[in-house]
Amino acid sequence: MEEALQKVLNSAASESYRPRTLSDYQKVWAWTFGTLNEELGANIRYVDEVTLDHLRNYVRACLDRGNSAGTVNVRVRAIKAMFNRLAKEGHITENPATQLQKLRQDEKTLNVFGTAEIKRLLSVIDKSTYAGFRDYCAILLGYDAGLRGCEINALEINDIDFDNNVIMLPGAKNKNRRSRAVPISESLAKLLRQLIAESREFFGSSIRYVFLTNDGERMAEGRIRSRMHEYGKRAGLNGTIRVSPHTLRHSFATRWLNNEGDLVTLSRILGHTDLSTTKRYLNINLDDISRAHKKYSPLRELSVSDR
Repeated sequence: MEEALQKVLNSAASESYRPRTLSDYQKVWAWTFGTLNEELGANIRYVDEVTLDHLRNYVRACLDRGNSAGTVNVRVRAIKAMFNRLAKEGHITENPATQLQKLRQDEKTLNVFGTAEIKRLLSVIDKSTYAGFRDYCAILLGYDAGLRGCEINALEINDIDFDNNVIMLPGAKNKNRRSRAVPISESLAKLLRQLIAESREFFGSSIRYVFLTNDGERMAEGRIRSRMHEYGKRAGLNGTIRVSPHTLRHSFATRWLNNEGDLVTLSRILGHTDLSTTKRYLNINLDDISRAHKKYSPLRELSVSDR
């Protein structure tokens, strides 16, 4: 089994798969066969012993453990990808994952910030400190441009074209490896210029990244998300909405469409490879539905009274 995993990792690495993907493959492999062998007593030693029933038993064990359908489906995708690779390269004669199906999932309601909520969130940030002003700029960037948290974290000064107010994200920083141009507002560009000027004053002119720690280092992965969570607590928002960079991204996309922006341009800005991914933002929020109902309900044409 260990040799089979190494075959998968070496093959994927030779095709320039990202380190994160390779790490995820290792984790899913360990979880799957740790569960099957140690918890379910399958005693699988060789990869060609794995059957569809084994993999279905693992899925069932995940559900019994309380894992969500979304979490299980991420693991199912990884399992299928690894076994597809083993079969394609001739390491196994039959692929047990061919008939392994993803779980059905209820459609999720996308959380988005309303104007009042984003104002509350921003109001609790102390912009007089370097860290506070940095976080303020990072949150506005997510709200104005729909960048992912990892893209904000990895943003370099040279990625920003201040002459045209456009962020040019290279493929290496994008989830799908495709370069894309992301416009930003003039007001945000002005704030980012100020942040970069302060960073250079504090940490020297050789800095690369836009968002730095108080020591002048690049921020750790997930740090912006954890900072937002703390601000959400202070603003009293955490019980009503998920305060995260991805909620900023959802909010940007939803407002774009509500303000009659077109779907294709939004898809390009967000970096989606499939337009169907962007179409989920067409499910407008409850406030919009309520306003439309008030305007178009057929009862408006009737004189309805109580008893």
